[in-house]
Amino acid sequence: MSWEVTAFTAPFGLVSAALLALAVALARAARRETDTGAYLVVALIAGTALWVFLYTLQVSQTAPAASVFIGKLEIAALTALPPIWLAYVFWYTGYESWLTPRVFGPIVGLGLVIVLGVATNEAHLLFWERVWLPDSPVNTFEADHGPLFVAHVAYVYSLLAAATLLLAATALGTRGVLRAQSASLLAFSLAPALAGVADAAGYAIAPGLDLAALATVVTALAGAVSLFRFRWLELQPITRDHVLSVMAEPTLVVDGDGDVIDHNPRAAALFTGDADGDFVGRRIDEIAPEIGAILSTRSTGGNTETTLATAEGRKRFEVTITRTRGRGWNGDSGPVGASEGGTGRLDGPGTGAGAGTGAGAGAVLLLHDVTERAAAQSDLAAGRATMKELVQVGCDLSAATEAKTVHERTVHAARDLIDADHCRLLDGEDWTTLASTGETGAFDDALSATIAERVADAGSAHVVSDLTIRGATVDAVGDTDEESETPETPETPDGPEGPETPETPKSQAAPDALGSTTRIGTDADVGADDGPDPIIEETFGSLASVPVEGVGVLQVFDRDVDAFEETDVETLRLLSAHVTTASEQVATEAELREERDRLEEFASVVSHDLRNPLSVATGYLELAREEPTEDHFDRIGRALDQMDDLLDDLLQLARHGESIGETEPVDLQTVVRDAWGMVETGDATLRLDGDLGTADVDRARVVELFANLFSNSIEHGSDGGKVTVRVTREGDRISVSDDGPGIPVDVRNEVLERGVSTSEGGTGFGLAIVDEIAEAHGWTVEVDESESGGAQFDILDVE
Repeated sequence: MSWEVTAFTAPFGLVSAALLALAVALARAARRETDTGAYLVVALIAGTALWVFLYTLQVSQTAPAASVFIGKLEIAALTALPPIWLAYVFWYTGYESWLTPRVFGPIVGLGLVIVLGVATNEAHLLFWERVWLPDSPVNTFEADHGPLFVAHVAYVYSLLAAATLLLAATALGTRGVLRAQSASLLAFSLAPALAGVADAAGYAIAPGLDLAALATVVTALAGAVSLFRFRWLELQPITRDHVLSVMAEPTLVVDGDGDVIDHNPRAAALFTGDADGDFVGRRIDEIAPEIGAILSTRSTGGNTETTLATAEGRKRFEVTITRTRGRGWNGDSGPVGASEGGTGRLDGPGTGAGAGTGAGAGAVLLLHDVTERAAAQSDLAAGRATMKELVQVGCDLSAATEAKTVHERTVHAARDLIDADHCRLLDGEDWTTLASTGETGAFDDALSATIAERVADAGSAHVVSDLTIRGATVDAVGDTDEESETPETPETPDGPEGPETPETPKSQAAPDALGSTTRIGTDADVGADDGPDPIIEETFGSLASVPVEGVGVLQVFDRDVDAFEETDVETLRLLSAHVTTASEQVATEAELREERDRLEEFASVVSHDLRNPLSVATGYLELAREEPTEDHFDRIGRALDQMDDLLDDLLQLARHGESIGETEPVDLQTVVRDAWGMVETGDATLRLDGDLGTADVDRARVVELFANLFSNSIEHGSDGGKVTVRVTREGDRISVSDDGPGIPVDVRNEVLERGVSTSEGGTGFGLAIVDEIAEAHGWTVEVDESESGGAQFDILDVE
């Protein structure tokens, strides 16, 4: 190689160095950016610096072969620049979707073919047909160009033209600093291209001098100005098409004639079900008649709500309308004003959405899906209304004075609150119906009671979502405090119909009486283990069961399948809490009334029954003062004893009444012996025949019961207290009998009442206390005659 420093070596070397410095500056700035464009522009400037540097070497080289070799490298560098520049312009102008192998694969491939042709030119002479060194101050060769050279020029200038047009359109569509930035980049792109055209036209400063390389001085200056003055890497214009395509909300543009002239993929997906769908040119009345109606009656922009038919069904939208002059998207985007000749309507001066002449106002429509919000607002309003009704129901239940009234009001309130068809309240003891709004149709009452019993045991609400099919599904709604554990389904042995088949659809399944059970946060299986055939209900489609503490289970029926939602069940839960409170209130008020009656009776006895023995004692005391005798004092003593016994019984009634405490299984034989030891037996005898077994009782009160029975036998037995008391048990009946004179038949039904006694000195409260203690345990006392003719008391239902 032979080198010679010419008059152009230094200038082109400085240009190359300037471009390299600009590339370094851009690279440092690009480190703060993550966009593709930052890396593309660094590659572009660095490639340009390389091209100018190679040209600097060429103008300083005097050997023909070396000059041609460097020229080939220069062509390779130059061929790489237009694709990089076009890719950057795509990014800069918002067409990033075009930066794909499908677009740039052919472009880069064609460039590589050209570079390969240049590298092998000696073999085919398609690029340079003949090469020679002219007599010129510039050490560059000249050549006769072949067809591949023409293809290369067309390749380079076609890519530069595409990039230039995009930049020009962007510059015209932007304002302020972005317009200045786009203009400087336009100069960045045009300077080498125009210089190349001038060079090809024969306007070179010196023979062999490449004006395109010299024009990179303008490229360097434009790039520097754009970088440091117009914030090249920080600001990027966005095209209207790009804005429309990336908008998250469905957006449509309608012209003054009511035709859709543009829309984004979101709108296409909304109305056609396909993001790539297209309905440009169609009437807005065809796509969304509701929007057409709004635009035809509304002359200004603003927000409104409407329901639209979409590809996914009817949805609620908030529509933001922005009016535009002329035909809309491509016209002046200023506000519409009647003073300027605009009608302020989409349809122009006509009467319909499509009657205008095109001079009316178009509109940009932004659709915001508010379906969930509208549903939430509707649910909130419904919830508030339900809460208001629940408060009123709670007041009505609290005003009830009888349990029956509470039950009746409950079933009607439950039915009305969730708009069901039927409701009933089942007793938690025997699962009989306490109250009902009507008949349950063909639904099996026994099966319903089975469901209710299991719901009560679980303590959580359950919904049978479909009563109309064999093997109805039972869904548990809500949750409990404990984590659920689903038991494994037992394997079903092969039956007459063959081995177990794979899982079938719900409508064909035939499991147990309640069908398969799906649990959501509950630890109860409400599927019946046995019972009647699977549910086939003809009247009702759904059943919701909710436990009511202290009462039983509330069951609500509806004719529709899947009629109950979780909000309905929650409403029933809240109602059940009101029912529990009202029931407890009624029970408390009943107890208070009984207590009041007992106290009134106590006052009556004190004022009346004590008056008789008191009068006797007072009378004989006056006689004893006049004539003290043994008989007078004996009578006074007996009257005082009677008063003492009466007071003991009255205090016992006042303290306990019919109430009992905690119960526990106890040995009745031990209880009977303890009761015998509490009374003055005298010459009386206790006889226990057989084992009395055990019972779940309040031990202290039952001891009191037997003690009163024993006292009654001893007090009313044979003369001198010589009486035999016998206690036996047969099944759930315990009998206490004696061999005394017995109780007359005409008073047997009355001796268990308060104040009734068959002896002159009796208080009439002992047997009343026996009856109340037995009733508190769920027992019944019957009075009869013993085998020996004495009294016999049978206590029934002892378990």
